[in-house]
Amino acid sequence: MAAKARSTAPTKPLTTPPPAGTTGDWFSSPTSPTMYCRNSNNQLVETVVSDTGCTGSVVIANNVTAFSAQPPAGAGPVDDPAATLSLTLQIPGAPTTVTLTTSVRLGGGAL
Repeated sequence: MAAKARSTAPTKPLTTPPPAGTTGDWFSSPTSPTMYCRNSNNQLVETVVSDTGCTGSVVIANNVTAFSAQPPAGAGPVDDPAATLSLTLQIPGAPTTVTLTTSVRLGGGAL
């Protein structure tokens, strides 16, 4: 996802969070309407923005218990177009979870 963010030119401010469990149209371009989302099988998938049911078949990760894309905390106009991505993984029956968080800038690099 970080590579996709860096290769996607910003087309609009990322000030409004996307629908829960998705990146919405944040990583979309006119030629590549990409969206990442967590499906009902606890998988992170790459799909297209029009796939509101998150039924895409390109699985990025399994055992995903939470996924979010948010503007960075305290972000202002200078920070745009930056996003904070968070992915929580847990193997069924495991006593703990692992949460991975990163911040990316569209068309730029890691923050």
